Amino acid sequence: MGGASNLDEVPVFLNNMFSDKNILPIPFTPIRKMVAKIITNRRYKSSQENYKLIGSSSPLLKITQKLSKKLEEKTSKKILIVNRYTPPFSKDVLEEIEAYEPDLITLLPMYPQYSITTSGSSLEDINQALNNKYKTRTIEPFYDNQQYIDLLVQKLNEKLTTGYEEFTLIYSAHALPKSVIEKGDPYVEHTEKMVELLNNTLTKQGISFKDTILAYQSKLGPVEWTKPYLSDVIKSLSNEKVIILPLSFTIDNLETLFELDIEYREEAEELNIEDYRVVECPNDSEEFVEVLTELL
Repeated sequence: MGGASNLDEVPVFLNNMFSDKNILPIPFTPIRKMVAKIITNRRYKSSQENYKLIGSSSPLLKITQKLSKKLEEKTSKKILIVNRYTPPFSKDVLEEIEAYEPDLITLLPMYPQYSITTSGSSLEDINQALNNKYKTRTIEPFYDNQQYIDLLVQKLNEKLTTGYEEFTLIYSAHALPKSVIEKGDPYVEHTEKMVELLNNTLTKQGISFKDTILAYQSKLGPVEWTKPYLSDVIKSLSNEKVIILPLSFTIDNLETLFELDIEYREEAEELNIEDYRVVECPNDSEEFVEVLTELL
């Protein structure tokens, strides 16, 4: 999706996101754009304050650039980055693509699970920009890729080396409006399968937590979203030990660094959660480079 690389990009991100028909399903474009502008004007200042708490910018692009460079060296392929709502946009890479004259363009969505609101929207955007000028192929969602599952367990083990049985493991996925799922979006199905594979892998490694729970973060607005909400789950675990493993993100961003590691941490402290930990995303780790190389 991209993220604001500076505070001025915060309203850009919000306006572009809420102008997306896959995010705000208002069929008449002028009305959707008007509503997007209203939402952006109401939210951007508070969102900027959140960004200030993580250094006034999202690290998403910088980390992805490091990952891209490592992947280029590993695969000897030309790797380009496209964001959905902040630069570089699809149109920004067209000139570089034309200069490179590729025989084949591989599209790799950076989301483990598929949703029309994430991979679907991004693929629609880049394919529209490419306008059938090039042969393309798309990498399938990798939520059930065992190599990626093993990597997430490794990241979990880096954050917690002993005392697993004292902790409740919360798998945190980004929430979606329930109406999106009811239209057939496979996101929840993919997420639940991912949790099953993670639990099986933990069992095979002899790792046993006090409990494992799937919860959903980042709910917006008054409509019903996928449940249980992460906030409600944390409230039910007062005076306990909690470790959170993000499932929807491969690169750390505002939702992990602010929402999970600052906002929910404050909530946990108020509830006397004894120990609260958040697992780092795969980011530009060598192991994630290996996963992406295998996928490609």
